[in-house]
Amino acid sequence: MEASSEDATKFAVYRRLIAFQIAVSLMLVSVAGMLVQSFEHLQRLAYGVRSEHVLLADISLGFNRYPNAAACEQFLYALIDRLRTIPGTAAVAFSDTVPPSGFVHDRPFSNFVVNGVPISVRGTGGMVAWRSITPRYFQALGIALLRGRVFIGADRTSPARTLQMLPKETTPT
Repeated sequence: MEASSEDATKFAVYRRLIAFQIAVSLMLVSVAGMLVQSFEHLQRLAYGVRSEHVLLADISLGFNRYPNAAACEQFLYALIDRLRTIPGTAAVAFSDTVPPSGFVHDRPFSNFVVNGVPISVRGTGGMVAWRSITPRYFQALGIALLRGRVFIGADRTSPARTLQMLPKETTPT
């Protein structure tokens, strides 16, 4: 009789263990279903960039023919001028990455110098992410300008204007 009581106890433990495993499995399947729904929702979410009727191309310029940044820039702006002549072209622009993902450059706040403002000695204060773009980039992707002005060709030769693009909260007073 002792053996059957021990067997009954083992059987009850096994049943509880199996019930627990089934409950955990159902919970995991439910969470996985919600995760799939979240991903589907994120794919439908408009993130402020127009993707229809936009052509993306990866351009790698050979170092022998374009040995420095000035030669690369000259080629890209000549290509922009040629692409704008294609009938039906609304806007042409280049960037070093594709939004919203892709490689992003970053630089500590301490590398930015604002005329008339002493450099902070308390550390960097964070990082600023940036991307290289050409004028009309925001127009080409349908990105709305909330405040200020769009980049123009003259901005290429005036790096001080880049500082004006930082939010007021980041610039010390």
